[in-house]
Amino acid sequence: MRKTKKSQTEILGLAIVIVFITIGMLFVVKFMISKKPDQQRETFIRSELASNILGSMIDVNTDCRNLDLSELLKDCAESYPGGITCSGQTSCDYSEQIINTILSNFMTNLGGNRSYQFLATTQQDDLIFIEQGNCTVWESANQPLPTYVGTLELKFHMCK
Repeated sequence: MRKTKKSQTEILGLAIVIVFITIGMLFVVKFMISKKPDQQRETFIRSELASNILGSMIDVNTDCRNLDLSELLKDCAESYPGGITCSGQTSCDYSEQIINTILSNFMTNLGGNRSYQFLATTQQDDLIFIEQGNCTVWESANQPLPTYVGTLELKFHMCK
């Protein structure tokens, strides 16, 4: 009988050691895996935020003839500095003013003084350039808009 109890005790001790090793390995794996998705998730969120800001901004309905901002930007590109006048301003100047107001308010609500850049360009001209703050690492979003004179490229850069 003594041999049976001794072997049962050894097996129980071995089982406890295996359980501790397994739990330890689970903790190590959990901590190694959890760091990478957080960084990837953060990058994805920033990228989507920049894209959503740009997409939402160009769909804004303005007080100028009830036109969307995208329509004013297209007019700016097609007849630089703009064929449509709004409140005594060309479509380019009016669009720049609206974009500046939207981005300024949005970035303030996002939290503090975030740096950003907005560019509206065609192959021939840089139509609008708005810059706030300094940054070396940007999260970017692009939105092409087809026009009669080619593609109007809208670019929004937000500081990481």
